[in-house]
Amino acid sequence: EALAAGLSVAIVDAGTGTLTLDEGLSDLSADRAEYGDVVHRLDDNLAEVPWGRLAAIDRRSMRPLTLIDALAGIYQLVIVDTGPIGMASGLPLFAGHQAPVMLVTDDMAPAGMVAAARRDAGMLGFDIGFVVSTPSRRAAVA
Repeated sequence: EALAAGLSVAIVDAGTGTLTLDEGLSDLSADRAEYGDVVHRLDDNLAEVPWGRLAAIDRRSMRPLTLIDALAGIYQLVIVDTGPIGMASGLPLFAGHQAPVMLVTDDMAPAGMVAAARRDAGMLGFDIGFVVSTPSRRAAVA
């Protein structure tokens, strides 16, 4: 919808852990790539920063936060996928950054799980401004 409205968008993968052939956030955090090497333009209004070639993001690095700040100055919308809130989430990398957080759940998520995610995000200084519920996958039974 943002692209259809003419907004420029950058999407950052800080949560999937899916290794890529292209340099990405994991490489940047380990000082194995420069900022310009990890931002891949897909078209005039869309860029992405993939996970990268390394299995983990260095959680002590300030480079991911610096990248997000720079992208926010260039693109009208920066979407950071941090994965599920929890121990392995990429959300703590961006603690202290003022940005709205959207929690994506499926329509079968228990209310207690959503409340726990809100608390976890709050402990990092984030307020979940939006909760989007997507349809859960249902098995096809013949």
